[in-house]
Amino acid sequence: DMDILSHRLISPLLRHGAVMAAYVLVAKLVLTVFAANGVVSIVWPSSGVALAALLLGGWRYVPTIGLSALLMNVWAG
Repeated sequence: DMDILSHRLISPLLRHGAVMAAYVLVAKLVLTVFAANGVVSIVWPSSGVALAALLLGGWRYVPTIGLSALLMNVWAG
């Protein structure tokens, strides 16, 4: 029973962590390579990561995407 319970908890945490990591890493890459002054970019592939997460995982990824965007904005300054 404990293995099933821990698997049910860990698996969603890993998925949400993977979405967050993908969003933040893609955003940081875009801001590093394509951004003017390291803050603004014409292209934003992280929105594609967010859209894919929403289409594949549903509404449960909305807080993860919001937290990822907040983290990226704080990191970018």
